[in-house]
Amino acid sequence: MVNYYVSKYRREEKTYYTHTGWRKIGGKWAYLHAGGAIGADGVLVDLSEGGEALSRYRLPETCEDAARAVKMAASFLEVADKRITFPLLAAAFLVVASEILRAVNIQLDFALFMVGKAQSGKSSLAALVLSFFGDFDKTAFPANFKMTPNSLEKTAFMIKDALLIVDDFHPAQNRAEKEKLKQAAQNLARAYGDGAARVRMGADLKLRAAFRPRGLAIATGEERPDIGESGQARMLFISVKRDDIDYYGKFKEVEANKRWLAKCMVAYITWLAENWEKLKEILPQIYSGARADMQTENSGRANEAAAKLALGLWLFHQFAIDSGGLAENDAVELMKEGGKILQQLAKDNIASLQTEKPTSQFITALQELAAAGQVEIIPVYQQNKPEDGKFIGCYDEQYLYLLPQMTYKAVAEFYMKQGLQFPVSSGTLWRQLHEEGLLFSRDEVRGRWTKRRAFGCCGNRPLDVIWLKKDILKD
Repeated sequence: MVNYYVSKYRREEKTYYTHTGWRKIGGKWAYLHAGGAIGADGVLVDLSEGGEALSRYRLPETCEDAARAVKMAASFLEVADKRITFPLLAAAFLVVASEILRAVNIQLDFALFMVGKAQSGKSSLAALVLSFFGDFDKTAFPANFKMTPNSLEKTAFMIKDALLIVDDFHPAQNRAEKEKLKQAAQNLARAYGDGAARVRMGADLKLRAAFRPRGLAIATGEERPDIGESGQARMLFISVKRDDIDYYGKFKEVEANKRWLAKCMVAYITWLAENWEKLKEILPQIYSGARADMQTENSGRANEAAAKLALGLWLFHQFAIDSGGLAENDAVELMKEGGKILQQLAKDNIASLQTEKPTSQFITALQELAAAGQVEIIPVYQQNKPEDGKFIGCYDEQYLYLLPQMTYKAVAEFYMKQGLQFPVSSGTLWRQLHEEGLLFSRDEVRGRWTKRRAFGCCGNRPLDVIWLKKDILKD
């Protein structure tokens, strides 16, 4: 953005940059922040469009003692359970290298989400990790779930190559608020997970400028957002409990010295600039090794995200060695410990995601409804159908034969009573059950998910029913 200042004698032209992160200035890479730039003099940065909190993305001009700063950064790992702090530290050092990673086709296509009850300390941890980028506390986050979609999208665009905290996903007080929060979480997951922006058309029927995120988000919330399997797959969830945090020990010490976290980032940015071309050559190899380490039988987005965090951890470990902040043996041990934690993080997220699958939700609901006697599935040989309105089908030694509309309605109402919406339509559900080898009633001739079968309890009339494995009710 260029601002012009006109005086009596001459017109003065000044250039203001309106984002953080890397920018090539005068043929050299410089890192922009609210106070100017690391690596270039006389640079003007204006982040006011994103609100007052963005002015806190202000780094020191220099780091007079890189080794001391690195030791304080390493101490961040001790402020809470390391299954929490390792991913946060890795994220901070990963995102600053985004420009280099983009040059070698490694995209940051995920977001982190810290989940914990009110007063669990998640916001305090979020503020502390954000202190690598400026003077932050939990009262002044740059973004939250109450922001308008346009504001959040623009803020995510402005905060380039840095962390963006999106605070306070909380239980809604009414349906309207719930839908607003849910949509905000869905937009966040899609934007960071796909690296895409919403395409909008103005009143003049022309497409408006789209603002895609250019950093890495860490969201906080009291519960996981109900955004379906696909939306949640674009996030790595980290649970936080109050007793996970060493409030009166290491946390208090690091928080009192958090200016050294920002100083550490200045030293790290300088190190990245000095090693730019070398890192472009070796980072793809490091990432390839991290991906191999993170692979499991059920690999997917969580493994890829964990591998990228491992890349961030590698960058910190190499910088720590080169700066003299950590001995090589200590840095290597830190890498090994962090690698195991990130592997477990991926496994935990994959396991939790399985319970969010529509097919898993369907089976869980069916099991609970049957166990509570809220639906009735009777033996095929039984001649009398229950007349209490709970009948949804029959069973034999192999299969459940369920009336599709009645079954889907019962499951949907089961979740509706909990304030939740079942994530897919009946047709999509039957297809997914078929793909998982649980539904056996696909009729290719009629192009339906049901087959006809007669039951004595229904007057031996052929009924269209879905055939499911009987075993799904055993668990």
